[in-house]
Amino acid sequence: MKYLVIVFCLVLSVADLSGQVRGKVTDRSTGLPIPFANVFVADKPVGATTDGNGNFDVVLGPVDSILVVSAIGYESQKYRSGTESLSIMLTPATYELPVVTVRPSKHKSQLVIGQYNKNKIHSYFACGGFPWIVTRYFAYRPEYGKTPLIKQLKLLTSASSGDSVIFNLRLLSVNPDGTPGTDIAGRNIIVKAEKGVNKNTTVDLTGYNLTFPETGLIVAVEWLVIDQNKANWKYQLTYLPQFGYQVREGKDNNWIYVGGRWTRSTLTSPGVKNQNKELAAELTLTD
Repeated sequence: MKYLVIVFCLVLSVADLSGQVRGKVTDRSTGLPIPFANVFVADKPVGATTDGNGNFDVVLGPVDSILVVSAIGYESQKYRSGTESLSIMLTPATYELPVVTVRPSKHKSQLVIGQYNKNKIHSYFACGGFPWIVTRYFAYRPEYGKTPLIKQLKLLTSASSGDSVIFNLRLLSVNPDGTPGTDIAGRNIIVKAEKGVNKNTTVDLTGYNLTFPETGLIVAVEWLVIDQNKANWKYQLTYLPQFGYQVREGKDNNWIYVGGRWTRSTLTSPGVKNQNKELAAELTLTD
């Protein structure tokens, strides 16, 4: 039996909905549209993703709801929805990325971490109509110093319909307090999911010259609520792909992004203790 987990930590009743707002998200410095930015209604499971022209259409909650607009490479912004049409400009981020020394790589040594067996995974994270982000935390270990470069990421995905399902991959450093930090790639990594059920989607990251941060690494997958990702599952609208997860025991180090904010979560039912639903993600490190 296949199991799907969709975020239930925030609840919005139909009575709360009071209209829609359309808008466009652009770069403040260039005026160019920003595709694949996610627009959330603050603290509610409602939102949308901008299309290739930066346009979005989102159902709102109560009048004067707060919109949180997020895109990699830009400062997140909050806007009050006082009109049916918004023009939103994002400012390019000025955060400092880790220094990367580009050198010829021998690739003689490699280390695989976070291994999973796809034949034993039958449960998935899913997107039920609003964008959200699910993550997996990788702690740093001293032995990673011998293979510090991030070569490849493998994820277990399910995209049973359509051959052009895409998602946004984010690789985040970890702040001193354990919260998600900077996107170490500094840009969107748009990935095409393998077509089919229970497939490994492999992402080649060698061209990004990324080093595993000594503060730890958060692998994050972000759904894009766009037409090409639409699917119907048992008469319910969903957005592909679905991402496999495995249940493990231990301390919760994972985060989700819903309603415009990061929240630490086990993604298990209330009352379940010492269990976490962990994204099936496997990293290959090299020298």
